[in-house]
Amino acid sequence: MATSKTAAVLNAINIVLRKTLHCETEEDLAKTCLEVAEELTASKFGLIHELNEEGKLNTIAISNPGWDACTMPSAEAAQRTKNVRVQGIYRSVASEGQPMFTNSPAAHPDSVGVPKGHPELSAFLGVPLKKGDTTIGLIGLGNKAAGYTTDDQHAIEALAPAIVESLTRKRAELALRAQEERLAKETAAVTAIVGNLLRGELDDQETEKRVLDACLDATDSAYGMIGVVNEQGQYDTTSYNSQTMQDCAFPEALAWQVSTRMTIRGIWGWPLLHGEPLLCNDLGAHPDRIGLPKGHVPIKCFLGIPLKKEARVVGMVAVANKAGGYTEADAETLSRLGSVMIVSQRHREALVHVRERTTQLEAVNKELESFAYSVSHDLRAPLRAIEGFSAALVEDCHDKLGETGRDYLDRVSNAARRMSKQINDLLELSRVTRTEMRREQVDLSAIALQTTAMLQQQEPDRDVVVVVADDVTVEGDSRLLRQVLENLLGNAWKFTQHRNEPRIEFGATEESKGLTCFVRDNGAGFDMAYEDMLFVPFKRLHSTEAFPGTGVGLSTVFRIIKRHGGRIWYESAVDRGASFYFTLFDDA
Repeated sequence: MATSKTAAVLNAINIVLRKTLHCETEEDLAKTCLEVAEELTASKFGLIHELNEEGKLNTIAISNPGWDACTMPSAEAAQRTKNVRVQGIYRSVASEGQPMFTNSPAAHPDSVGVPKGHPELSAFLGVPLKKGDTTIGLIGLGNKAAGYTTDDQHAIEALAPAIVESLTRKRAELALRAQEERLAKETAAVTAIVGNLLRGELDDQETEKRVLDACLDATDSAYGMIGVVNEQGQYDTTSYNSQTMQDCAFPEALAWQVSTRMTIRGIWGWPLLHGEPLLCNDLGAHPDRIGLPKGHVPIKCFLGIPLKKEARVVGMVAVANKAGGYTEADAETLSRLGSVMIVSQRHREALVHVRERTTQLEAVNKELESFAYSVSHDLRAPLRAIEGFSAALVEDCHDKLGETGRDYLDRVSNAARRMSKQINDLLELSRVTRTEMRREQVDLSAIALQTTAMLQQQEPDRDVVVVVADDVTVEGDSRLLRQVLENLLGNAWKFTQHRNEPRIEFGATEESKGLTCFVRDNGAGFDMAYEDMLFVPFKRLHSTEAFPGTGVGLSTVFRIIKRHGGRIWYESAVDRGASFYFTLFDDA
């Protein structure tokens, strides 16, 4: 190639790799790659094909001029972008991995013509896209006015590895981001369900609805249901999502009628009969398919997870019609959320039993603790996998990832570690409500001095003015009240870190109803407009980057004060510090 052409190719490669950082979706990036290739070869339009598992071609990008020149109906055009048979003038490119060009496509020996409505093709250049020695797709360009040359072919051959690298990076980035979002959704759902469960705010029906909503959200599914196996061995649907009902072609009353006392069979019955999950993205090919009743919503793909109690199948949670089909990660998510529902049902059954026979309270508390640890264990497994694979990627592909790729992996690893910390804090929060209280005299002044001394020891370079009132003594549980002061003083220490003259104060005032204790600082403060979020687990009023934390400390404080029959309140303003006040045993 001439020097000017070589410079143009290098510039094109740089553009493709640079655009990887800025394009949000794989489709946008693929279109950008096409635009660069079209400009490099003076082509009028182009496309990128990817070989699928069946050895057919899926179109992942068509340039805008190509769509504009197409006159076939949109539905037909869209249909021709999936599972395209490898034939015609690009057969050797896709099947044999050989680049080629022709300036007389109609006369080419492999030509099969173009479909009606397809743009006329006066010239064609095809170059395989490869990973190593394996052809994974092709880039096709068309209708260069002067016809294609060997230089054009060599230019696109040089550009092709950059296109493959950029699309691979983007796909990996999007997969990691999707996994992070999935875990965030799942953690949020489990946290909310567990929190409501611990407060006794959910019955079985409401729990089912919350779990089903979480399953649909975490797997991006259109439809879902939860049901049980009745005493006759038939299936009764107990919960549908609203979209399923809306899209049914028969009345809601009839929908519920036909979805109870059902004989367990077909694809949907497979998880119940076999006691194993079923992930099916091609219902027509499944041997157990029996079709759908008239008026039923169309099902394109299906994921069903059996619900078990002591190894016995008692029901099922199922979702359907995720765009692009389901993955094993979806099945794992459904299994964990289904377990939350089963364990929560067991917990409520135990609570009813406790009300009848209070002597079994200790057994119930142990079951609840087992439940919390079970949930945390299920959530930690995928977190460990993310951290492990991220570390492996950095170690094995350090040079290939580049600075941006390593940054993305660092973010994923940090997010996984934050989630792990949140799980630990959630366990601690749950323990606070179940720990047996021991009422005794507690010297809060001594605890405050010990706590601030420990904080100073951890950060000896900080010069903080600490004022602790003498002889503040209350009645309560010393271990729990130590947690209160450690959280409140720890927050004061943290939020004064950017002050030139930080000051923290602990004291008490005698009120008509008793002692009011307080912790005051001159730190960052917060906007009182968002005060409703203050005691909600995992809700934070400051960014993690500015002030690290999980948002559980104040929730723990709130619950401990409530267990002591007291109340807690606060005063604050942005950049003007915060004061937290609390009382104990107001109802004594």
